[in-house]
Amino acid sequence: MKIINTYENLSIPAYALPYLIYEDAGDMTETEIQKIERYMKQFYEQGLVIINYLPDSEPFFTKYPEFGLACDCIECSIVVYEA
Repeated sequence: MKIINTYENLSIPAYALPYLIYEDAGDMTETEIQKIERYMKQFYEQGLVIINYLPDSEPFFTKYPEFGLACDCIECSIVVYEA
């Protein structure tokens, strides 16, 4: 597969990772899911999306996550492959 784009050092809210990686919404609200989907749409429109993060990385608090309100985040990268 050919890589189209790579986005690095993204502060992805920790609560969103189960949904983004395993499609597990758990106890997320519909509003939270919609925020995630709106943010990810820009990547999905380009091709196949793979989210990478270091499993042993520590969550950190930031006032400026990629989407949503201030929260604990995990530094991630998103790689978009040609579909």
